[in-house]
Amino acid sequence: MSEGRGRILVLDGDQAAALAAVRSFARAGHLVEVADCVAKPLSGFSRHCVKRYRYPPPKLEPAAFRDWLEDRLTATDYELVLPITDDSLQPIAAERDRFAAHAILAVAPEPGLGIFTDKDRTMALAAEVGVPVPRGLTLRRAADLEAALAELDFPVVVKPARSVVEAADGYRSALSVRYAADREELERLVAEALKHGPVLLQERVPGDGVGVEVLCDRGEVIAAFQHRRLHEWPLTGGGSSYRESVAVEPQLVEDARRLMRAAGYHGVAMVEFKRCAASGRRALMEVNARFWGSLPLPVAAGADFPLWLRDLLVTGRRPERTRYRLGLRARKFSRDLFWAVEVLRRSDPNPLIAWPPRHQGLTSWFAAFLPRHRFDVQSWSDLRPGWVDLKRSLALLLERFGERRRRLRMLARMRRLRGRRAELGRRLRAARKLIVLCYGNINRSAIAAADLRRRLVGEEVEILGAGLHPREHRPTDPSMLSLAAERGIDLSAHRSHRLRPEEIAAADLIFAMDASQLVALARDYPEAMTKVVLYGVLDDEASIEVADPYGGDETAYRRARDRLIDLGERLVALRNRPGAS
Repeated sequence: MSEGRGRILVLDGDQAAALAAVRSFARAGHLVEVADCVAKPLSGFSRHCVKRYRYPPPKLEPAAFRDWLEDRLTATDYELVLPITDDSLQPIAAERDRFAAHAILAVAPEPGLGIFTDKDRTMALAAEVGVPVPRGLTLRRAADLEAALAELDFPVVVKPARSVVEAADGYRSALSVRYAADREELERLVAEALKHGPVLLQERVPGDGVGVEVLCDRGEVIAAFQHRRLHEWPLTGGGSSYRESVAVEPQLVEDARRLMRAAGYHGVAMVEFKRCAASGRRALMEVNARFWGSLPLPVAAGADFPLWLRDLLVTGRRPERTRYRLGLRARKFSRDLFWAVEVLRRSDPNPLIAWPPRHQGLTSWFAAFLPRHRFDVQSWSDLRPGWVDLKRSLALLLERFGERRRRLRMLARMRRLRGRRAELGRRLRAARKLIVLCYGNINRSAIAAADLRRRLVGEEVEILGAGLHPREHRPTDPSMLSLAAERGIDLSAHRSHRLRPEEIAAADLIFAMDASQLVALARDYPEAMTKVVLYGVLDDEASIEVADPYGGDETAYRRARDRLIDLGERLVALRNRPGAS
C-alpha cells in the first residue's frame, strides 16, 4: 500500500490512460487533480478527481503551457506531476529544471528519454545490444532514396525519426508512421517526412503486435507486463483498440532488459515488438518512453504501473508483488467501435490491410459480456466517465456518417453550378471582396490569392487568402514557394491567415478548394453557405476539388499550381465578359 496522502497532478486528462492513473492513485488514498487543454477532460468526470484545470494547448502554445504549469506548481503543493502523452511531456522535458524545484516530474531522465524519443537512436541502440530490428535504413536526403530501394521490398514502413517536432516558431507537430505500397507512394511519403528531419525506412514485419510494459529503476527492470493486440485502429497499423494480457515471454523481456540497461532508463516504458508465430521471428518496433494508451489493461489485471511509478519516484520503494491476471481483455469503446464499422464497410482501399472476416465486426463485441472482459473507460464503480465516453463515441459516429452525406450533397450542388457560370459571372462583376480559402493557407489559397491580386491589380476588388488551420503566421510551404516563383508569383513574404467571422460577413464570394472546407463552414458559419463556391467549378476537370499537394511529390505541387493559375485566368475572364457561360 502506498503511504501518505499526497496530491498528484495528472496532465492530458482526456486520455483513457490518464483516467486509469487517476483511479489507481485515488484507490491508494491520494488526492488527484486533472488538467488538459480541452474544457471538460474525460478524467475530470471521475468521482476521484478533486479538481480540474484547463491549460493552453502544448502543441500550439508550448511556451504558454510551460508558464501555466509553473504557475500551477507555485500555487499548489504537488508531490508528483504526471504527463501522459508526448504533447505535454516534451515541453516539460525541454525545461525540466524549471519545474523540478516544485514537484517530482514523472519524466524519464536523460539519456534514456532522448534515446527512446528518437527512433533512429532507438534502433541503433537495439542493434548494438543484440535486439532484433526490422531491415531498414535512415534517410537524411531524398537523393539517397534510390539506394534504399535496392535494400527493401514493398510494402515499406516510413517512420519519422521523431514522433513530435518543434518548428522555429515553437509550434509542435505530431508525426505518424505511414506505409508505402509502391514506389510512387514511397517517394511522396519520404518527401513529406524529410521536411521534418531524418526518416527511417523499414521492411513491414508480419505478425502480431506485442507490447512489453516495464518499470525500471536506473536501468534495472523491476516489473514487467505483456499484452498482445487483438484489434488495431486504423487497420493499416495504429494503436490497439482491443488487447489481451498474456504471460511475459522470457525472450522479449530479455530484449527489453538489454535496452533499458543500456540506456540507464528510469521510469515506465512500453517496448513494442512484432512477432510472427509461424516463423518465430521477432523485431523491435519502437519504445514509448512514457505511459501507453493501453494502460487500463495492466491496471485492471493487477499490474498497477501508475502507483508503482509514484512509489518509486516519491519514496524509492519497489513493488513487492508484480504478478497479474492472464487472459484479461480490455477494449477502448470509441476506437473499437470505429474498428468494427470499418471492418463491416471495408471502405479503405489500402492494399496493405489484412481484412478480418466481416462477421468479426459484430461477433467480437459479444466478448463484452464475459467475466474476463473490461472496458478502458466504462466502470461500475466510476460511472460518469463511461457515460461521457459513450455519448461522445456515438455522437462522433453519427457526425461522421452525417458529414459524409453532407459532403456528397455539397459536391453535387457545386457540380450543378458549372452549368450556371453566367450567374456566377454576374456575382463576380458585382463583388468587391473575394476570399480564397483552403485548410492551411500555405499552399493552395496562398498561390491562388496572389495570382488573382496580380491579375486584378488596379480594380476595385479586395482579394484575401485564408485558411482554417488554428495556427497563423506560418510561411509558405517551401515546395510551393519555389514552384510559384517559376510562374512569377513571389510568396516569400506570405504568412498564413486564419479566416475570421467578420471577414465572412464582409465577403461577397468565398472560393474554397475542397469539400472539407464546405463542411467546416456549414458547421461553424452556416451564413457563409450562400457565398461559398468551389474554385473548381470554373473549369471542366473530372474532379471539382483542387487536391491539397501538402506532403506530396513535386508532380502533385506542380499539378496544383498549374490548375490554380488556370482557374485564376478563367475567373478573371468570366468576370470581364458579361453574359459568359
